[in-house]
Amino acid sequence: MNKKVHNQIVSFIWSIADDVLRDVFVRGKYRDIILPFVVLRRLDALLVPTKDKVLEATDFMTKENIDFPTFKSEYLPLPPIDEQTSIGAYLDRKAKQIDEFVSKKERMIELLEEQKKAIINQVVSKGINQKAKFKDSGVEWLGKIPEHWEVKKLKYVAFANPSNIDKKSEDKEESILLCNYVDVYRNDFISSELNFMKATASKNQIKKFLLKKGDVLATKDSETPDDIGNPALVVEDFNNVVCGYHLTHVKPKEINGDFLFRFFQTQYVKSYFAISANGVTRFGLGVDKFNSVQVFCPPKEEQSRITEFLENELKIRNNIIIKAHTEITKIKEYKESLITNIVTGKLKAPACDRDVTERIKNVKYELN
Repeated sequence: MNKKVHNQIVSFIWSIADDVLRDVFVRGKYRDIILPFVVLRRLDALLVPTKDKVLEATDFMTKENIDFPTFKSEYLPLPPIDEQTSIGAYLDRKAKQIDEFVSKKERMIELLEEQKKAIINQVVSKGINQKAKFKDSGVEWLGKIPEHWEVKKLKYVAFANPSNIDKKSEDKEESILLCNYVDVYRNDFISSELNFMKATASKNQIKKFLLKKGDVLATKDSETPDDIGNPALVVEDFNNVVCGYHLTHVKPKEINGDFLFRFFQTQYVKSYFAISANGVTRFGLGVDKFNSVQVFCPPKEEQSRITEFLENELKIRNNIIIKAHTEITKIKEYKESLITNIVTGKLKAPACDRDVTERIKNVKYELN
């Protein structure tokens, strides 16, 4: 499991713990409750691949009144030992071939993701005018910026407020939909396509944290300091969706929201948040740290051109990534069917030798 996925899972567990266990247990005792449930969930997850087949078999045995001793006495197809060895060797060889194909695709996806980050860092900090003259930004970690740009603290170009709306529902409050930590952590864009959870909030909370197009939401705590401040851009106006607990709601006033969103994605901001985070076992960012971050401020027209350029460049790479994921899914499905068909005798191993190579070659063709 890579570090990002690990951090995502840990942050998700802690966000639930804060909402469910807060005011019931002291924070230091959370792990005494969390650990047993994590172990149980892990066991459940390990059984997922065979769950449907087990339930199906159990249902059949129940309906047919077949007990376990009877089930154990059923006959299964069993090839001679030398043929078993041959099948195993063949499947090992073909599985390795398919796994190498998948590994190359996954590496390509990693490189494209790194390339996307590099493009965002470059364009948001330097602009897209290659003839622009540069000046010292006055902030050491920001370096040089185009001479007609300004650098301002976030509090001068946007309003940042940490949300205090949790997942609990109260009878005296208004019914709303809640955009929570996981919605922001897993998505770059917040739209009505997401499945928001139901909750309640006071009228003042709704007024303060209602989501509008151009707002930027950012995670404000995490298990590690380098995983704080993950942003998402609100891409439409909502009349009943509010920003949830564990998030900071940033409303632009002197800057374009889509540009601010891309600025939050830069390594400069990630590094600033990592250094500014406080904590021991869990790290957090106060609103003062958000307000103090130094923001690049090109003219608004240039901000729009920059974000449009980024949208086009990232779309190209995202399309390649989506296609690669589809190729990986298809070839993994083929691998599973190949194993099933050969082990059950539906296909003969030697006859499939060429098929695997052809299948890998044709995956891209089938997707076009």
